[in-house]
Amino acid sequence: MAVDNNNYNNNILSAPSNSIILSSSYNVGAVTSLSVTDVNNYNDGRDLQVSFYRPSDQSNISHYQVFVVKSSNSYFDLYRANSLNSYYYTQISKNSSSNSYMTQVLNSSSRDIDGDLIRSGVSYRVYVLSVGYSSNNNALSDYASITLGNNNQNVNPVSTPSLTVIGNNGNGSDLRVSFSPAYGESYIEHYRIFVVKSSKNLTLSQAYANRYYTIANKTGSTITRDLASTTLDSDGEPIQRGSSYRVYVLSLGNSYSNYTNALSSASAAVTIQGVTEVGAVADVTAADAGDNNNASDLKVSFKKAANETNIREYRIMVVKQANAANFKVAQANNVGINNYDSVPIGADFSNVLRPGINDVDGQPIKNMVDYQVFVLSVSNNGNNALSAPSAPIKLTGTTVTVPSNVYAGIESTNGNGSDVVVRFSPATGSINEYRIMVVPTNKKFGDSEANNVPSGNYTVVHVDSSLNQYVRNLEASTKDVNGAVIAAGQKYSVYIMVIADGTVSTSNALSDPSEMFRIPNPIQTTALKAKLDASGKLQ
Repeated sequence: MAVDNNNYNNNILSAPSNSIILSSSYNVGAVTSLSVTDVNNYNDGRDLQVSFYRPSDQSNISHYQVFVVKSSNSYFDLYRANSLNSYYYTQISKNSSSNSYMTQVLNSSSRDIDGDLIRSGVSYRVYVLSVGYSSNNNALSDYASITLGNNNQNVNPVSTPSLTVIGNNGNGSDLRVSFSPAYGESYIEHYRIFVVKSSKNLTLSQAYANRYYTIANKTGSTITRDLASTTLDSDGEPIQRGSSYRVYVLSLGNSYSNYTNALSSASAAVTIQGVTEVGAVADVTAADAGDNNNASDLKVSFKKAANETNIREYRIMVVKQANAANFKVAQANNVGINNYDSVPIGADFSNVLRPGINDVDGQPIKNMVDYQVFVLSVSNNGNNALSAPSAPIKLTGTTVTVPSNVYAGIESTNGNGSDVVVRFSPATGSINEYRIMVVPTNKKFGDSEANNVPSGNYTVVHVDSSLNQYVRNLEASTKDVNGAVIAAGQKYSVYIMVIADGTVSTSNALSDPSEMFRIPNPIQTTALKAKLDASGKLQ
């Protein structure tokens, strides 16, 4: 900083220098008493433990680098150590504790200076480089020699295997074998699974010589293997129902173990049961065969299973279409007794269901719901089979009839909708309501149009079973089906739309139109009385 003698506010500070790390002027020291030990059976760097005394002064040391050199490689020195990148050595952090003795096991990816993974059966020289903060100030130790795998190459057996029955096919596919891997899998080529009759035992020499086995490759974790249907036992005979078996697992050694082997203890014994699978029915169909708004409307047909030897009965199940894709045999097995219809075996089936049957959710079967039908073949031994579903079906009820004698006429002189009187005879069927619809005569109008007329553009008439004829005076504000207020001078016809209740009767019906009528302009004379007849003529 330049300092002004008269005014310190005028002092000027320079830019900073480059950064610098202070260090001792002493050279970096090499580690001493280097030793290497074979501590594991992984057939990689984890087998190699490196130990040494660190230098008394670590102040100039950043870290340590371990170099593994094949004994056949005669050349290695400080210059070469400094030239290698991190792919060819294993780094060890310096220890700041009071203990000057350091021990480190290398990792599975550790490599020698040729880039090869560390392996058993290879003779090595091991060096440690003390790395200073300056690349020109490193120190290389003397070497220690070792050949991995000389003292720890025995093959170990797997844990006692587990044997379970997972099927009812009467062959090897009924069996599942599980076991934990052996310790030191790097010395094992693969595992061999032997199925042995429970009345017999298997020795190591017998297992090695036996050719009836299933190979299980190493995974590094628990192995679970479902056997094939063609699997043979250790005597070369097919695995079959009614027989009791145990399994043994042979650990087959590789070249690193001098091809030694190890045999597990036997699993617990299991017995394969008889075949209990049954067949499913075919060609399931469903049809609407009634108008009762219950299960008796539903006619189901199917062809019986090809082999009914082990079938106790069939169960017809009605499933909402929205749930049919997820309806499997596990769900079918749990359907309650009131939610399916039972059918005896012995013949193809084609009939309506009993009226009290519900769908599989316990809800009454009714009109206007989309369903699909399944049939469950119930086994005598509990292993059931579910058919493919029928095509979707929606039950519909009766169609209501249309009113007769639909009349619409002018019976007043207000010049609006209140002049119109509508009369019609009752319809038959299960009816929710009637709708009076005023339609301009130039408009095309049928069932489709009537079902889509919005609320407000028709007049509702409620059902009254005591009436022989309905009579309704329209309101002055009545709108036609287009939403326009009925106006004088326009030509109209009236239709009656019968709305079904949606349960017993499920289809609406539209009447024929009334005779055309036109609302006259209001009479504006004074002291004149006039009356129109039903056809709109002045009396």
